[in-house]
This record gives sequence, C-alpha cells and structure tokens, in this order.
Amino acid sequence: FPQATSLDQFMSEIDFNSHPERKNFIPGLFVDTGNKHINLKTPNSLVAVLADKVNRVKYKQANAIAWEPVKISMSLYDRDAIQTLDQSSAVINFDNDNKINLGENSLIIITEFAIDRMMQIKRTSLLMMSGEFHGTLDKSMQNLYVKLTTPGGIAKIYRTNNNDEFEYKITVNSNKSSTITMYKGKADIISSGEKITLLPNYSIEIAKNTSPQEPVRLPDPVTPIGPVYNNIAYYSNKKPKITFLWKPQLDVTEYHFELANDEEFRRVLISTYTNEANYTSNILSSGRFYWKVSARNNAHEGKSSKPRIIRIIRDTKPREIFVNFPCYRIIS
Repeated sequence: FPQATSLDQFMSEIDFNSHPERKNFIPGLFVDTGNKHINLKTPNSLVAVLADKVNRVKYKQANAIAWEPVKISMSLYDRDAIQTLDQSSAVINFDNDNKINLGENSLIIITEFAIDRMMQIKRTSLLMMSGEFHGTLDKSMQNLYVKLTTPGGIAKIYRTNNNDEFEYKITVNSNKSSTITMYKGKADIISSGEKITLLPNYSIEIAKNTSPQEPVRLPDPVTPIGPVYNNIAYYSNKKPKITFLWKPQLDVTEYHFELANDEEFRRVLISTYTNEANYTSNILSSGRFYWKVSARNNAHEGKSSKPRIIRIIRDTKPREIFVNFPCYRIIS
C-alpha cells in the first residue's frame, strides 16, 4: 500500500463542519439528477460515482476499518476514501461536468460536492494524501471550482473565464510536498499562511511549514517525430524493436514517456522517464497502442503531446523461398 500521513491524523486536522463558503449555499447537500435537485443533508451523503477502474482499487467507508475492492458504478459518499495500488487507476465522476483520473499508488478522501442552481455555483472538496490525479471540469456552470487539501497546503481551483474549461494535476511527492499544475484555469494556493495565484501553464511546489516557492512556467508540449501516426510494424517470431522519437527541448531535466492500449491512458503499459529524446521498446506484441510524451523541469511536468497510434501485426503467412542455382554446361 502507498505510504502517507495516517488517515486519522490527517482528517483530525480538518474541520468538516466549518466552510467559510457555506454562506453562498442553500443549506444541505444537493445532487443534480437531471430533472431536479435532491437535498441529501445526511451524515453520509452521496457525493460521486466510481465510473471506471483498472486493476486493484480499494475503498473504505468513513466509519469502516477494513478496505474493500471497488465495483464500477458504485456510489461514493461523504468522507469515503479511494486507494489505487501498483499499475492501477480509477475514474471518479462527481457529475457529468466534473471528474478526476486517479493514478497509481494514490489515496484521496472525498469530503463534499455541492450545487446551488440559483447562485450558479458548484463546488467539489477533496483531501489528497498520496499519489497523483488529473482533473477536468467543463463550462456548463458560471461558477465552478474545486477545493483540494494536500499535505503541503490548500488549493482552490477555478476558471479564468466563464467560457473556458479547466484542467489541472495534483501530485503528492515522496518528500510529502505537493506539486500543483494548472493547464487551463487558475488556482489560489494557500500554504504556510501565504496565498499565491497560479495561472495557466504554471506549476508550484508547496510543503507544510515552508514558504511556497515561486510558480514555474511549464515546458512546452513535446513534438513527436516517429513512428508516424498510425504506423504499422510487422514481425514474425521475434517481437519488433521500436524506437519512439521526439524533438529535443532546451532547459528540461527529463521526458516522461507513456504507452497504453487505450486512448484515455487508463491502461498504461509503459510509464518511464528518460534524459534522451527517444525511447526504445522490444516488449510489444500484436495490438493497437497509443503513446505520448511530456517534458519535465524537475517536479514540474508540461502538457503531454497528442497521443499517436502505432499498430503491431504478427505476420503468420509462410514466406516463399527462391533459390537460384548457377548454370552449368555439360560437355561430352
């Protein structure tokens, strides 16, 4: 299991009943069912749905002791915890507009999801204790934000423009600091009593009891070179040796290469870091694969390149062999 601050210790520091923003909301927790809004003001209110999962994902109810395996489409309630293990992931939907993709070895606690249609406000609150997740929210409501509490501080993430979507990534690092990355939208970061506004295409690292660092501009998206899009590689018995190439960038520390067998990269087969502008693999057999790469500047990772497709086909057709013998002239 991932190692992190204990659940009891982390949650004891949070006052779940004290939210300064509550003055903007109709009392209670509302869930949008499509036709109406249901008030679910109960100790354990419905918050989200586990939309998808890959490999080993577990959950623990607020007052439970044991972890249990999750099931796709299961309901998640206030203060439920979700944990992914090695090479595992999960997708959590708060509604049609708001979802997060939880990476491997991650642990989050869902604390609240609130809707006020009259004031056009929608809020999600999460506690993240370890790992990484990638979140997106769309533009269906005018006021939409996510409040995240991590070991390093608090982030309130919202759009820069009511017509824009926003996209972000949160990572809890091995030293218990947190890296918050904004691709679209912006965020107010509160750490060690200081507040910093994080703009699109910037990232910041925060740690408990430490003044936050200055935001860092993200590296530019990487430009893939080859294999070309939808390239086909053939092999017979031995798996093919395939080299993935991309255009090198200045002022980056490394690249993050990923390959998966689905376009959403929920079933990642290869995830590795390299200092070179290439990566070679000889472990792939027949199938359709997607690959992408991003540039990193220490803990700050830029937007990934658009996924490219490569197809690998095993050629089982026997090959014809032609032998040319030299011509001999017989003299009697």
